[in-house]
Formats: sequence, C-alpha cells, structure tokens
Amino acid sequence: MTLKKPDGLFPLPLTAFEKYILSDESEDYPMTFFLQIRLRGTLIREFIEDAVDEALNRHPLLCCRIELIGTIPHWIWAPELRQPIEWNSDQWKQKRPWSQPRDLRTNIGIEGWAELQDDVTEITLQFHHACCDGIGASQFLEDIAAIYSRHFAHEYPEQSAPQLRALNSQLLRERNSEAGRRIANLSGSVFRRFGVITKYTLKYLQQRIVPLAAHCSESGSDASDLDTGLVSQVLSRTTTRSLRNVAKHHSATLNDVLVRDLMLVAAEWNADVGPPRSRDSICVLTPNSLRGPSDDAMPAANVVGYVFLTRNISRMKHSGDLLCSLRDEMQLVHKYQAGWFFLQAIRALQQYGPILRLYLRQSKKRCMSTAVLSHLGNALNSITSRLPSRDGKVLVGNVELESIRCIPPIRPHTHVVLATMLMNGQLILNVRMNPHHFSIEQTHRFMTAFVKRLERTASETEGSL
Repeated sequence: MTLKKPDGLFPLPLTAFEKYILSDESEDYPMTFFLQIRLRGTLIREFIEDAVDEALNRHPLLCCRIELIGTIPHWIWAPELRQPIEWNSDQWKQKRPWSQPRDLRTNIGIEGWAELQDDVTEITLQFHHACCDGIGASQFLEDIAAIYSRHFAHEYPEQSAPQLRALNSQLLRERNSEAGRRIANLSGSVFRRFGVITKYTLKYLQQRIVPLAAHCSESGSDASDLDTGLVSQVLSRTTTRSLRNVAKHHSATLNDVLVRDLMLVAAEWNADVGPPRSRDSICVLTPNSLRGPSDDAMPAANVVGYVFLTRNISRMKHSGDLLCSLRDEMQLVHKYQAGWFFLQAIRALQQYGPILRLYLRQSKKRCMSTAVLSHLGNALNSITSRLPSRDGKVLVGNVELESIRCIPPIRPHTHVVLATMLMNGQLILNVRMNPHHFSIEQTHRFMTAFVKRLERTASETEGSL
C-alpha cells in the first residue's frame, strides 16, 4: 500500500519534551514501550498488514524519522523505512527488539512482531515514546482493529462496519501548544518563571528517593533474553467494583488508590531488605495527559507531562491518611494541569544547554522515581466499543479479541513500571521489572504482593481504611 504524505506538515520541529525523551535514552534503557493484542482464530496476515499501513496514513508521526535541519531536529516523513510485522518468532526472539534502542535517525517510531500458537496470535507493537504516548498507541491499535474488521463486513451481515474517528493530521502542529488546553502557565518574566521552576526542581532533588531493592540472594536472570518480561493479571469485577467504591468513599479516584497501594507495597518490599533511613522516600511517577477537548481529532503523538508523587516512608504508616494526601495532591494536579510544569521546566532548561546536560547526567545517577504507574483508565474501551461482539466476545473481523496488554519504558534506577486499565468492568494490571536487576520470578512475586494489597483494600470496611 502506498502511503500518502500529509500536505505541508513535514518537516516538523520536535517539541521540548520529544527532545528530552531522546536525550534521556541510553543503550541499556531504550525509551520504547509496547502494546500487545492477543487474538483467537485464523488471522489473515495480508489484511492485518494492510490495516497497519492504513493506520500509519492516519497517524503520520509514527512513520517519521528524525533529521537535523541546521541545528534543529525535525520529524521527516519516511514511509520507505516502514517494516512489515515480523512473523518469524525465531527471528525476533534472537533480535530481542524490546531490549534494543531504536535509532530514530534511521528508523521510524514503530515496529511489530507476532507469534502464532495453535489458533492464537499475539501481536506486539513497540512504539518510541518520543513520537507517541499510551493514549496515542491505543488510538493506533483502535484503527488497526477497525480497518481489519472492515474486510469482513460483507461476510458477517450481523456485524456493522466499525467507524473510524475523524482525524486531522494538521493538529500535530499544535501538540505542544497551550491553546485549547487548561494548563498551569507561570506568569511573569522569564527570570521569575525560571526561578519558580528551579525552586520546585531543587525541592524535588533534595528528597532521598529510593529505588526498589534487589534481594541479594536472588540475581536477575535477564528476562529480556527470553521475552519482554511482562506479567499481567486481571482482577475480578467484584474486586474492581469494591476498589472503585473505596475511592468514591474517600472522594478519590481509582488512580489515587492504585498509587497509594503501590507505595505501600514498594515500602514493604524494601523493608524485607533492611529498615529505611529517616530521609528515605518512595516516589511514583504518573504520566499526566495534557489533552484537551480539541485534541480528540489529533493523531497519535506524545501529549503528556510527568507528576512525581513522593512520600517519606516514615509518614506512610496510616494508609487512610496517605490516600487522602495523595487525593488532595492529585486534585491540585488536575485543577491546574500541573503536569505542564514538568514540560515548562524542560523547556526552560533547554534554553541553558549546560544546565540541561548537568540535569540529565545527575538524573541517570540517582533514582528519579521508585516506580512508574500509567493508569489508562477506560482509554482502551474505545477499541472494544467500536467493534461488534458475539456471545460476550469482542470480534475483530474473523477473530476474537482475548486480551490487550501494555507497559511503559524502564529508566535507570526505576526498577518497576506498571500500566493499569479498565476493560469490561475489570481492572487489568501489567508489571515489568528491570531485567538487569530482577528475575521474572521476582516480577511475579511483586505482582502477587500488589494484587494482595489491592484485594486487602477492596475487602476492608470503609471505617478501617
């Protein structure tokens, strides 16, 4: 299929955050994330390849490489670099793409591989975080599923052809714009803005954030040698409903409950290695979408900021108080779109090259967050809501959708990353641990501890929280 270059869009300058993502990448810690879809039935490869190409036409930033124009990096339309999904599992298992950096100077920002076992196909799409976030990836997958399904609309009269959402590629020009977004914009001169950002940055850097401790008796088996190291579990509808009721009782969100319980599990995990020191703190980095209503028609892009939720371990003894404090902080984050502060800090630092380079060097030497938690909420429901179903099973053309999994990138010293989502009234948990320090068995153990903590929260009476 021939891909059509969007009129007048490229070359497109990178945003400050996109440049930061590239600067933060290293050979051992690629800034890539992946999304997996598991399908049951006889998948037709030609149709899925066509669907990927057509989706790339609708999400052009995923079909670009990066090139310097003068001294400024730009996205360059590069459809000739796209590669078909790798269906030979021996090939991609040997290559281990999930553990390799993806050079955007010579590659586009997406690749895919698949494995077929009996009548089940698992397709993995890996995205470079510079050109896409989790919401953008879900939009891309939604298009693939809908386009593939259209090939079978005439064969299954009871199914209606899934409708594609309207997209406008020209909106990619506005992905870094403040227009149309409710954001926290610092007023005053550039010196005042830089002073405020520096104040909060130094306050954050003064905290002693500890990484998840590796147990000395167990060494990492480098799960990336075998597979992605992703462990998933689905909570029951009853448990999920109870967790949402707990959040509602405290005027909090499910995300607040997940962050609270993740902090408690991380603290307990580290306590098994040794008692914490007085300044030890647990930090959970949560990506914060900065999209506004006008962004519904924007193709896949990276439109997020970062929020660092940090608590001293000695002040985490009462789980109810911890939840309320996180709730209050996140309410302020949402009220002022405080994730924008991180982008403004990066933008300000990039105006002073030596300071940014110093920050990047320091950030790779110290733990910036104990864990990452990306809660997608109902974002992936947009996929299933556009597809027909039969006997309770979501249909993607001639195959059934069994599961969707995803996970964010791993950074140095941030040894555990999680992605959570809601589908069909159930909470789906995905965990991946740093394969350089933790074995796949330890990843399963961490998942078990997190699930037990969530089940405990779901079963506790409202008055005992």
